Amino acid sequence: LLRIDPRARSSMADDLALGRRTEVDALCGEVVLLAAGMGRAAPRNARMVELVGQAEAGALRPPVGPAWLRREILRSTSRS
Repeated sequence: LLRIDPRARSSMADDLALGRRTEVDALCGEVVLLAAGMGRAAPRNARMVELVGQAEAGALRPPVGPAWLRREILRSTSRS
């Protein structure tokens, strides 16, 4: 397994921290569109687009980091 530096950040995390728009629509949004075109859903990608969009708009209070996003996405898209 690869070890990831605990200080490493993604460009999306940097963009959010600096109040810039992210590339979430170009990445996760495209996955949602491709899935829809195949008659499928991509609920985790759709939720990521929604949450990051809210963060970009300032509607979510910090910290909106990877751990929080992961927990929120899994919580809201888990199958009961």
